[in-house]
Amino acid sequence: MKEITLTQEQYDRLPYRTTMKSKDATFGEIIGLLRGHGVRKYFMDEDTETLSFGYKVQQKDMTREFLVKLTVPHLMVYKKVNPRSRSSGQTLVYLEKESWRTLWWYLKSKLEAIEFGISDDLKEFIPNIYYQLDKNGPEINLADTIIENADQIVRMKAITDESQKARVVQDAEYTVEEEKRERKIIEAEVSEK
Repeated sequence: MKEITLTQEQYDRLPYRTTMKSKDATFGEIIGLLRGHGVRKYFMDEDTETLSFGYKVQQKDMTREFLVKLTVPHLMVYKKVNPRSRSSGQTLVYLEKESWRTLWWYLKSKLEAIEFGISDDLKEFIPNIYYQLDKNGPEINLADTIIENADQIVRMKAITDESQKARVVQDAEYTVEEEKRERKIIEAEVSEK
């Protein structure tokens, strides 16, 4: 769980500060969002407050299903123990309803960005995608793996750039050879007549 302690100013600007929706009502709305976007497999780990769901991504004529994990942020704020007393001490309070509404908004905005063509599935969910190399292996976060292996990606690009150049040169040579053959055929036909 990620605890985020808000300043009083942040708390005052919090969009869902006055929400009356309970955690369970918001969870129902989150499931409704997922179902409305074709997600049928989901799991809620109540101990860690992590929502996991399979999400299909279409990339270059391939459809892949990734595991997306979203954890409810634990928004916290210091509040007076006794709000009526001027000298009352403060205690750190978990804003459960507001935290769940924040997750709902986060998911809703990502799904709408995809739906309206502002972004695509992979770009929106890459920080939350997890995968396993084998059934018994550890779960690995895709974004972290990419960042940790950025030097490998640069090498892959260099390799692809070189192979593209070689292919272009081969294609150009092939075209020149073809053109020479065609000229010889035309010249032979003209000389025969």
